[in-house]
Amino acid sequence: MKNHSATHALNYCLLQVLGKDTDQKGSLVVLEKLRFDFNSKSATTSEEIAKTDQMARKINVPLQLQSLLRVYVRFAVRVISFGITIEQLMENPNDDDGEHTSVEFCGGTHLKRSGHIVDFVIISEEGTTKGIRRIVAFTGNEAVKASNRANLYEKEINAVKETIDKDLTGEYLKNHIKEIIDLSDKISHATISQVKKDEMRNFLKNLKKTLDDKERSLKNAAISTAAEKAKALCLENPNASLIVQQLEAYNNTKALHAALKQVRVLNPDTPAMFLSVDANSKKVFCLASVPKSTIEKGLKANEWVKHVSTIMNGKSGGKPESAQASGSNYEDKDQIIKFALDFGKVKLQL
Repeated sequence: MKNHSATHALNYCLLQVLGKDTDQKGSLVVLEKLRFDFNSKSATTSEEIAKTDQMARKINVPLQLQSLLRVYVRFAVRVISFGITIEQLMENPNDDDGEHTSVEFCGGTHLKRSGHIVDFVIISEEGTTKGIRRIVAFTGNEAVKASNRANLYEKEINAVKETIDKDLTGEYLKNHIKEIIDLSDKISHATISQVKKDEMRNFLKNLKKTLDDKERSLKNAAISTAAEKAKALCLENPNASLIVQQLEAYNNTKALHAALKQVRVLNPDTPAMFLSVDANSKKVFCLASVPKSTIEKGLKANEWVKHVSTIMNGKSGGKPESAQASGSNYEDKDQIIKFALDFGKVKLQL
């Protein structure tokens, strides 16, 4: 009975929110849910769904049923009215009282009061065919369960947001973004209020955009910082025979490229290798650049990084002038640097 009475309440609310041209095109009432089809020239907005959901939940008035005599209708049928008696409607047929509540023909059974529905939640709203849309809703205990599930997801979102706020350096941005994507996907497939679902997904979407912007900003900052550090190294050691240095670039290999570019400009005859450790992805990255004059002496960038990649537990690739490698042994950075220096010194006979 809860779902049946709620169907009439929903029909009335849709008329109020979407307009008088809205008409029922089908319905299904079963124990666990109700389904309601209606005509619509365009997709309903999130605001319209929220308003309909809220209005249906707030209705708490007596219901009255009254049978019609067979002289008026062919089959046994009754009139159901929300919040106003049939007698009042019949006594004042010219008044607009009937437009301010749900009054319909119905032969089914109903609750005595709409508040006995307990709770009402629109679970989904979507188009089925051209011009027809469908609402699936829960009432009673099923609606309460759906609301409780939504509350749990809100707690998850708050926990993720709290973790993000604590990560001031942005070191774990990738993890946070993945958490947001995974949580948003879970919410999309959850059987919860459509209104809450839209709100939470929009919140996560905006949160992800904030993190994406922050990640872009941090990457640009890392590139500038790496370039400045490489510049300082070159100015401090203008006659350096070999440069091997770790930079705080995490997984931003563009920052390593920027650092090598500074070396090629300021110390064009100096071979250089820059490394960066990303604890978040548990990887170490290295890029090397070797001038032609040094290649002739026996040090080639591709051989250099290939040698280093063995201790990095990774792979390498490139050409004699420039090469790169990445590996999983991110915790032994000091040993990797020593390995790279020793190889370079041997090749250059330093």
